[in-house]
Amino acid sequence: MPAYVRAKQPPGLRLTERDQQVLLTIYRYDGVVSVDQIHRWFFPGEANKRNAQRRISLLYHNGCLQRPTRQELYRVPEPIVWLDTAGAEEVAKQLDTPLDELHWRSTPRWSKVTHDLLLNEFRHTMEVATLNHPRYRLETWHGQDELVRLFAKPIPYLDQQGERKEKLVQPDGFFSLFAKAEGENKGYRVPFLVELDNGTESNSRFGRDKVSPGVHLVYSKGYQNQLTFKTGRFLVIVAGSEQRFHNMRSEVTNAGGAAYFLFTRSAWVRPDTILAKPIWYFPHLDTPFALEAFGTPAFQAYAQQVLAPAPHLKLLQP
Repeated sequence: MPAYVRAKQPPGLRLTERDQQVLLTIYRYDGVVSVDQIHRWFFPGEANKRNAQRRISLLYHNGCLQRPTRQELYRVPEPIVWLDTAGAEEVAKQLDTPLDELHWRSTPRWSKVTHDLLLNEFRHTMEVATLNHPRYRLETWHGQDELVRLFAKPIPYLDQQGERKEKLVQPDGFFSLFAKAEGENKGYRVPFLVELDNGTESNSRFGRDKVSPGVHLVYSKGYQNQLTFKTGRFLVIVAGSEQRFHNMRSEVTNAGGAAYFLFTRSAWVRPDTILAKPIWYFPHLDTPFALEAFGTPAFQAYAQQVLAPAPHLKLLQP
């Protein structure tokens, strides 16, 4: 079958349960995934690659998936797919939602494909890590597109000079973990906001545009009403160099965000490390910690002690 043009008479397609999961995942992951991600997540093993390619081809030629034309290939870092109408109809059917109420992306955000694929990796890694974790489970995840709809109004905040301004704040993601307290049946919920940095903006701009506006978002009624949390830490995943990792942390510290931002590098993020290994840093400290410790009484006492000397952000008074 042709690679870049749909066959006029495509072969018949009977959707398998795995096909349905692929389509649903593309929808849940903000509308675009790489072919390699489909291989690894749904057809693991080198021997299954040909089967994966065959199913992707069938879904494409039957109008469930779309992929770049030959002329569009230069715009993406690797082969990608996204939903087409028949795929969106199948997702709507799975979710028991009318198609005209399904918010699905009919074309990629071409300038952000690299960013979006990296964000997919982080989300999938967190999902895998929490599947069999003895204490943590993933409660909910809100993707980029959903947060754009939830936070459509500018947030008032104080800039670094103390002047009142307004800015749209739409993080890359939001998720919450439920942590079972050790030795007890009860537990607690831990909310996080996600920022994936792949080096497209300057360090100073991140400090200026993300810190105060982001913190004011967490304290806003919109955030607290929509997401039902009154707190939240930003997890910043840096895909760039180690130097950028250090420079961004310095900028966030200087902007008063040490208490609200945690950093790691994408190269360190794996299912066995994302929660259990010390790969996370406060912006102003060089001592890493494991995210699974976050939220425990012992860690909160430690955080209160180490954050006290850091510069603190000035907030608008309600």
